[in-house]
Amino acid sequence: MAKEVINIDAIARDLASANNITIKLAKTLVKNTLGIIADNLDVDKEVYLKDFGVFKVSARKCQVPNTTKVITANVISFKAFKNIKAKVK
Repeated sequence: MAKEVINIDAIARDLASANNITIKLAKTLVKNTLGIIADNLDVDKEVYLKDFGVFKVSARKCQVPNTTKVITANVISFKAFKNIKAKVK
């Protein structure tokens, strides 16, 4: 059985329906919000969304396979808050 995928269009439809706005405006708002989050992800920043969670960028050291070379890679992580975790259970 395939997993259901929720994309930007589905989120925009729900947002438009809940707020009595057009789907086009809702899609623009969703894309702009996600863009702002992405633009603010940096090693020295956290994106804190109250009642949702925190996005962080961490620098991790990684060894290149079959070599002794070690590089630093930035990794995005997300920590959900308790109320979001409770909805998943």
